[in-house]
Amino acid sequence: MREKAALKQEKRAQRRAEDAPEQAPVSERSQADVLAALAALHEAHGDGKMEFEEFEAAKADLLAQLQL
Repeated sequence: MREKAALKQEKRAQRRAEDAPEQAPVSERSQADVLAALAALHEAHGDGKMEFEEFEAAKADLLAQLQL
């Protein structure tokens, strides 16, 4: 059972890596770029193109890039 879950997680990670657009280093991304990426992420999740766990992980990465 754990092997199946691990394989599923690995496939998701591969899919994310293949689908992810090239990202500039964190220090070079403007706040507008981060917010646009966040909006696109929400749209992709809403369209059913990614699962909740993937969405949450990507969202956390983007939110960490925002300068508050």
